[in-house]
Amino acid sequence: MKSKMKPINILFRNDDPCALSDPEHERRYLNIFAKHGIPQVVSVIPFMSEDIHNYRQKRFHELSENQAIVELLREFMSKGLIEVAQHGTTHQTNYLHPGREPAVSNTTYRGLGYNWLPFAPIYPEKGYSELNGLDRNFVRAELKRGRDHLESVLRTKIETFVFPWGTLDLNVSEALNEEGYQTALCGRGKPYYFAKELMALHNAREDIFEFANEFNNNDFQGPVLYHVVLHSWMFKDPDFEKLDNLLTRLKKGDRVRFLTSKKLQQWPSSYRRIR
Repeated sequence: MKSKMKPINILFRNDDPCALSDPEHERRYLNIFAKHGIPQVVSVIPFMSEDIHNYRQKRFHELSENQAIVELLREFMSKGLIEVAQHGTTHQTNYLHPGREPAVSNTTYRGLGYNWLPFAPIYPEKGYSELNGLDRNFVRAELKRGRDHLESVLRTKIETFVFPWGTLDLNVSEALNEEGYQTALCGRGKPYYFAKELMALHNAREDIFEFANEFNNNDFQGPVLYHVVLHSWMFKDPDFEKLDNLLTRLKKGDRVRFLTSKKLQQWPSSYRRIR
């Protein structure tokens, strides 16, 4: 008998698939979600930067360069297992949100496909951001450039935008609204504003395995919505087994329901109970 208690809703989001992704590695994690029949939002970068922490960097890779990744995403979209969102346009921080260059030139962070500058925003309270603080017309043009590429290459309509580094910004939110996006997925903390007609889902759990511990240790009495983020490109071999174990436990839960952005858009606009 199914529990009469109100459901626990979970939206899984995987950030950063792009032209620099390893298709075999990505298929491995996608197959685990497929095994359990659990949908997810996959946040794809249209024109990936070679160093997202360096605003001076000038080399980018468009998604269409990696046909194996394109075909992989199309395959899982056709199965109804993933919904593609736009994750920035280049995911490279801008000059208003620079990183601190290390004193030792060979100090780097192993990023996706290339070495990056270490994660060290000069203004920690602002962090990194690709579009925040920039001219509205430029922001709208960049949003359109990225969405047009994804829609052309993946043959799907893009209605959801995922903020790089999760930082919500009013100017960008209003530009998203003007460009016809339906949903914005953000990071931790509650935003102080919502653009009209744009649903913003905030307070993401930024580590899927920390979420697993939180989920196991809580006794939920009311309806909740979890927004859980993973970065599959960072997974090591043990992480795939941990993911499989987590999804197995979740599927056994009578109260657990799985969402995508499109399902979320069908909820009442007044619903703001975001954990």
